[in-house]
Amino acid sequence: MLVEHSLAAGVELMLKTRFIGLDKGGISVLSSGVRRDIKADIVIGADGIMSSVGRAAQLPRCRKFLSGIQFEAPYHARDPEFVEIFTGNKFAPGFFGWAVPLQEWRASVLPKIWMINLHRHYLEELIKHPVLASRYRGSRTLSMWSGAYPLARLKERQLIRDVLSAMRPGQVKTHIRRGVYMARSVRKIAGEVAARAGSKGN
Repeated sequence: MLVEHSLAAGVELMLKTRFIGLDKGGISVLSSGVRRDIKADIVIGADGIMSSVGRAAQLPRCRKFLSGIQFEAPYHARDPEFVEIFTGNKFAPGFFGWAVPLQEWRASVLPKIWMINLHRHYLEELIKHPVLASRYRGSRTLSMWSGAYPLARLKERQLIRDVLSAMRPGQVKTHIRRGVYMARSVRKIAGEVAARAGSKGN
């Protein structure tokens, strides 16, 4: 939906394109195997926690992360209007796992743990939880992915031509390690600042 709105507003969308460089005149990308140099007065890096744009701009990086693993599968929630929380060191030491109903028959199960090389183990333990197991029923997995969340905001501030959004600066809700609302707010602000700066040539 965001892409559709952007295209309607005149945005040019480039698929199969990877950022490879940044300079004062804009950025360089590799698009379908061909290098392209794109002129830009303002660059917004919204490319995630390991941002290549931020690295090219020599912005400081978060040094502490939390890893998590998530999958979607058929899951018969007791009430599809509620999220179910699972606690205990056996399942998610120092944190919690949860089941988020997406539809009546499907849920997202997301245990958050502290060590990235152990998270699959805790996911497998969480699936054995008596409540979750009775609803998951060991059936097929539709999709699975893992990721990382910053645990602290950057202390160092740099005023440069680039604006980094949400995840890389560590602007997430640290008590539950999520950042959707933060990202939406930050990117709105970044867009407004970029528009004002661009219109003034600043």
